[in-house]
Amino acid sequence: MVKVISQQVFNETVSENMELLDLNVEEAIIETVQQFKAQNVDLTNIVKDSFILDEENPVALIVKKLHLTNNETDINLYINELQKLCQRGVEYKLLCGKEQVFEVFIDKLLLDISMDLKQNIINFFNVFLDGYPDILDVRSCNLFLDMLESSPELLKIVVRLINITCLKHERNRQMYMENNIISRISNLINNKPSSEVLCLVLSIIPALTRDDDIRSEISNMYMHACSLSKKLLKPLCHFLKENEIEENVVESLLNALSSIVVNNDHCLIVDSVECVPVVLNLIKNYRQNKKILIKCFTFLFVLAGNDDICNKIMKLDVASELLFAMNTYINSKNMTLASLKLTSRLCLRKPNHGQIFFQIDFPTYVIQAMKVFEKDGSVQVAGCWCIRNMTSRNHEFRINYLNVGAEEVLNKILAEFKEHEQDAKFALIELDCPVMLNEPWIGKEGQKLKQ
Repeated sequence: MVKVISQQVFNETVSENMELLDLNVEEAIIETVQQFKAQNVDLTNIVKDSFILDEENPVALIVKKLHLTNNETDINLYINELQKLCQRGVEYKLLCGKEQVFEVFIDKLLLDISMDLKQNIINFFNVFLDGYPDILDVRSCNLFLDMLESSPELLKIVVRLINITCLKHERNRQMYMENNIISRISNLINNKPSSEVLCLVLSIIPALTRDDDIRSEISNMYMHACSLSKKLLKPLCHFLKENEIEENVVESLLNALSSIVVNNDHCLIVDSVECVPVVLNLIKNYRQNKKILIKCFTFLFVLAGNDDICNKIMKLDVASELLFAMNTYINSKNMTLASLKLTSRLCLRKPNHGQIFFQIDFPTYVIQAMKVFEKDGSVQVAGCWCIRNMTSRNHEFRINYLNVGAEEVLNKILAEFKEHEQDAKFALIELDCPVMLNEPWIGKEGQKLKQ
């Protein structure tokens, strides 16, 4: 098990080594690092420069200077010095946090300062808080939200900052939601912003609906998505239906919509504003844009959870578009995953849908994709479920998969992906192939365990 120590313990050990081994600072630091690494101690967050034994470190000295000046030229120089330190590693970000650099600059932002200095401070925050977002508080949260209504130049870097502070940090996401970020986003969207501004604002929506903080036992992802949907779902759908819309906006809209449609009611709202045919038209119009195709398939995967919408999607000839994508972008993992997942969902408990895919020789492309990405477990699982759902109620078509080598591919998964063994076995059973099933109640010698 990896151990951790404090900066103080490291500094004290360096001092002891200097005294006991008669070493200078640099030599003592090297010796101390070797000692702790031998004890399996993680030193990632420990500053290992010679100034650690000085009464004041470089960050503390800069903070003192910041307190004594309002000269913007000097402040910009100090920002550059701090940014260079933060770029050296997370240990310097922690040192900046300890010396209250964040609070000092928040105080500066609340003063009447130039736009250039504001931008420089926010740019520094983008470096400082990247990988160290714990320092965000209610005061800074509200300040960043107020800045969303600033100039496009400032908005661009503030949005990036909000996204950084949401990454792997459930508490920050909740803080933004509690301080009414939804109204800010809604106001910006309703003001018909430029394409650049709209894309920036839309990027915040998926950031608020992440579930990536392993420190948080329970995520509010679903509640955040529902709150965002209530205010934004219909407006975003109407944006998507506009005739003249740039490609980058289409991609951003689809990404945002996919993140906030999380239940059947949301699917019905999308269907009520006739957005499903719009997505199919986008697929046809943007066949050569891989990113948009992936976003379209991902959004349709979400919507296909509703049976009626699933039927509607199939009637709009999505099968041929999936075939085109699988054939054209066979070397794209993301496209392959999106296509296999959508196909699998469209065929779930829908034998007539499965038959359509069999008629266009889709099994050939499924097996081909699984061979191309034979080392990728996520593609193998998606392929297994595609095979299973297509053949589950269409047993007469199982020969189509067997003829293109499905059994061999699935048996290879059993041999190389123990964690996906069950998925491969489900697919093999549907293909009526021999499968060795494990019986946990059977002893090593083949005898049933006694009661």
